[in-house]
Amino acid sequence: MNIEYKGYTIKIEQDEFPECSRDERDNLGTMICFHRKYNIGDKHTFKNPDDFFVSLLVEANAFSTQEDAEEFLEDCYSRYHEFDFTEDIIKKLQEYYHILPIYMYDHSGITINTTGFSCRWDSGKIGWIYVSKEDCKDIIAQEQAEAVLKAEVQELDYYLTGEIYEYSVTQGENEEILDSCSGYYGNDHEKSGLLAEAREFIDNSIKEENPLFEYAGILD
Repeated sequence: MNIEYKGYTIKIEQDEFPECSRDERDNLGTMICFHRKYNIGDKHTFKNPDDFFVSLLVEANAFSTQEDAEEFLEDCYSRYHEFDFTEDIIKKLQEYYHILPIYMYDHSGITINTTGFSCRWDSGKIGWIYVSKEDCKDIIAQEQAEAVLKAEVQELDYYLTGEIYEYSVTQGENEEILDSCSGYYGNDHEKSGLLAEAREFIDNSIKEENPLFEYAGILD
């Protein structure tokens, strides 16, 4: 995709060597997933979801001992709901954590979200993303925490689906790359900041070459 801007060309392509947002960025949430084929989310040593649930309950001091937490899980399972037998457990965890489910759709590639997919055969819940309400109180407003968790899942989805982009700037028939940058998540290049940064480079280049242009209002 090429965009012409003030005599320059901004070329936008998929980033060939993208960095996974879970590896290279500071994230608010911790993403714990369980899947027999794919390693998705953050590294962990939990054997299964029950192990994960008990760990969170004990960490939050929701129960005085691990045995009490395990007994709570057994009680929840004895009253399980038809479609989601972890519902009561999540309700308990929500007293101490912002926690959202992670669903995956696996069909000619994989994609994830926090809301689920319409196809029941090729999709399902694979994990959760969470942050302690206590841990995030000095970082972000509580009412904004879940929006940040959703955005982190969206960023990982961009990585999984190859929607990470880079740009390069050239001028005229000269193919020499004057500027380039990579690592922009999502195909909305205005929202990701890709176009803003490319245009800023071009505007600054014009100012340096023609310092009187800005004064005359030509760059406005």
